[in-house]
Amino acid sequence: MPGSTPAPISIGLVDRPDRQRIDELVIDPWRDGGLVVTGASGSGRSTALAAVAAAATAAGAAVHAIDTSRSLLGLLGPGADVVDGDDPDRTLRLLRRLAEPAPGRGPVLLVVDDWHALRDRHERVNRGEALGILSALATTGRRDGLRLAVSSLRASDLPLALTAANPHHLRLRPTSPDEVLHGAGPAGASGPGTPPGRGVLDGHLVQVAVPPPPHDWPTGAAEPTPALPRSIHPAHLPATNGWLVPIGVRAADLAPARVDLSDSHLLVIGPRRSGRTTVLEHLAATLGAAAPGRPVLRVDGRRADAPLRAADLHAHLGLLLDRDRRDPPVRTLVVVDDLDDLLESGLGPDADVGDEATLDGAPPIPTAAAFDDRLCAALRRPDLCCVVAVVDADSVGRCYAEAPRLLRSHRRALLVDPDAEVHAALVHAVLPPHDEVPRGPGSIWLVDGGRCVPVRGVDPS
Repeated sequence: MPGSTPAPISIGLVDRPDRQRIDELVIDPWRDGGLVVTGASGSGRSTALAAVAAAATAAGAAVHAIDTSRSLLGLLGPGADVVDGDDPDRTLRLLRRLAEPAPGRGPVLLVVDDWHALRDRHERVNRGEALGILSALATTGRRDGLRLAVSSLRASDLPLALTAANPHHLRLRPTSPDEVLHGAGPAGASGPGTPPGRGVLDGHLVQVAVPPPPHDWPTGAAEPTPALPRSIHPAHLPATNGWLVPIGVRAADLAPARVDLSDSHLLVIGPRRSGRTTVLEHLAATLGAAAPGRPVLRVDGRRADAPLRAADLHAHLGLLLDRDRRDPPVRTLVVVDDLDDLLESGLGPDADVGDEATLDGAPPIPTAAAFDDRLCAALRRPDLCCVVAVVDADSVGRCYAEAPRLLRSHRRALLVDPDAEVHAALVHAVLPPHDEVPRGPGSIWLVDGGRCVPVRGVDPS
């Protein structure tokens, strides 16, 4: 029950020679603090953590586990939320969720098996964010009813903040006899024939019980930690509302990510074969479907008919800009793929457009400079049109046209599969470290002013 404190838990037997008897091994992590388990491989570290997790589940606690070495496989029941420590996305999502203050959440036990393996995996992920959160949870989590049960090869592997906040230290068979000589291992449980789970806790020789098989576990209260989807179908996102377009799900909380184009334009930046045109197709399709009567003008800078399309767009924008502000037309959606290529080649009186240029009534093909000037004038009138343009991340910085520079200065962009250290500067942004988000097609950063949000982008295919 949320807000209630679980009873102390029994996890094995303890030898009490001072009382001439063997008692039940009972610990109260909710009153005293969490548990640290150290010992060599095969000493029963993972089994001890599983026994603690089973007892905590029976007491009504929600059990989450980070299993980096996959030693807990087959030991924890279906009621526990188990996250692979080699999956930085789910690991960080779980830790960030537990780090958020949650009054009334109820008691939580976080099991971390093989801290040394988790440290080696995560010390370079977001500058060790997972390790920092775990050290903080050892102290700050206590006020929210969260306790830790952590195992490692040696106590020296653990940060001092974590060992200080977890007073119960179960020492199983050490990694080497030298640890016994130096007082770091249990004198009564250090031989090669020591059974798994035999160790010393609070100065007494103990034997940790074997946990029940997973199918005998009580029903747990832990909410599973979801993974970032590999792909997002448009049907799984909310519908477009006016100019508010869903583009995927946020990597942090898997909630829908939206871009608001009601009063601005959008620049889509990405290297070649990053999926930037797929993003553009989704934006154009959803915005067109949301308002069937909305005028849509498209130009693909790499197609053979790009000069003709650019001429039509140039003429249409001229008509829009000549309209009286007191009689505004329906806002037009302007979609331009490969804008930088279009402005650097293929326009002007000498453009190769084939026989279509001879059609009567066809508007003259503007020069690149004239088209650039007309597009800049339209960019300064977001009430008349919304421009969604795609540029190449590796060449737009060398483009001398004004329109791409003006779009970049608006600082509203989608960075598709970007190089964080290079491409973010194109829109005057700094991407925070998110090494847990895999790069590749579908990896998007939504930049809106000073806000940068990692997103798993939609995949219409």
